[in-house]
Amino acid sequence: MPGERLPARTVPYLKRRVSPASFPGRDRYVTLASVHHLRRPMTDRPATVEIPHAEAGRWHPVLPSSHLPAAAAQQASCPMLGFFEGEELALWRADDGTAQAWANRCPHRGLRFTLGRVANGRLSCGYHGWEYQAGDGRCVAIPAHPALTVPRAICATTFRTAEVDSIVWVSRAVSGGPPPATGIRTILRTLGVRASHAAVAQALSGRGWTQAAPDVFTGELAGHGAVLLPAGAGDSLTLLHAGLVETPDPANLPGLHAALRMLRSMLETPQLETALIESPLPEAAPAEPGAAQ
Repeated sequence: MPGERLPARTVPYLKRRVSPASFPGRDRYVTLASVHHLRRPMTDRPATVEIPHAEAGRWHPVLPSSHLPAAAAQQASCPMLGFFEGEELALWRADDGTAQAWANRCPHRGLRFTLGRVANGRLSCGYHGWEYQAGDGRCVAIPAHPALTVPRAICATTFRTAEVDSIVWVSRAVSGGPPPATGIRTILRTLGVRASHAAVAQALSGRGWTQAAPDVFTGELAGHGAVLLPAGAGDSLTLLHAGLVETPDPANLPGLHAALRMLRSMLETPQLETALIESPLPEAAPAEPGAAQ
C-alpha cells in the first residue's frame, strides 16, 4: 500500500526511499533493494585469502588455449569452468579474442556465471540476466530496468590473463611481466590428479622432473621432451596440463598417453612406485616330482 513501510527485517540494508517515478510499475522498496544491496559486503562470501607479496603477482596455468572457444563460436553458449588457486573461474573470450577469467560468481545473487551465457561481447548471468562487459567486468545492463543507469560499483571480480605457448595463464596482479615461456609446441592433454598441488609438485621433483619456473616442470615422457603444468583445483585435486616440446609422430601418441596415465597413478599413489621397485613378482614354485608338465 502507498506509504506503507516495509519491515526492517525484510530489507535491513534499505537506507532511504526513492520516488515511485524512478521505477514505474514496481514496488519501490524491493526494486531499490535489488540494486542497493550490492553496495554492502555479501555476508555469505568466503573470507579473502591473504597471499604473500611474492606470490601475489604469480602466474598460474589454467587451461590450454584450444579448450577456450573463439569469440564467434561461443555466442549464446556457457563460459568454460576453470580453477585458480582452488577457486572456480568462468572463462570466455571477448569479441577481440582476449581471454577473460572471472570469479565464478555473479555479484547480484551469487549464481555461478558458468550457468549464464556469452552474447554480444558480454557475459549474462543465468538468474536475472544482468550483463557484464569484458575487460573490467562492469555491469552495463539490467534487463528488468532497461532505462536504469547501472551504478559503476557493480562489477564482477576479474583477473589478469595472458596466453603463452598455447596455455591460458591467470594472475591476481594488475600489472607485471608476462607468464614464463614453456617451449610447448603440442598440447598432449589435461589430466585430473587426486592429490594436492603441493603433493604433485613435490612428487614430480622427486621423480626427476626439473622445475623450470613456478608450476612449470620439464622432463621426459616415453622418450619425448615434455612439459607438465600443475594447477591446483582444490585441496585434493590438481589439473595436470601436459605438453610436448616437439610435434610427435601420431604412431607414438598411444605410448605417450599410456605413460601419462602411469605417471598419474604414481602421483596419486606414491607408494605404488616403491612397491613395484621393492617387491618384484614372486618366482614360480618348482614343479612337484612326477607332476604333469
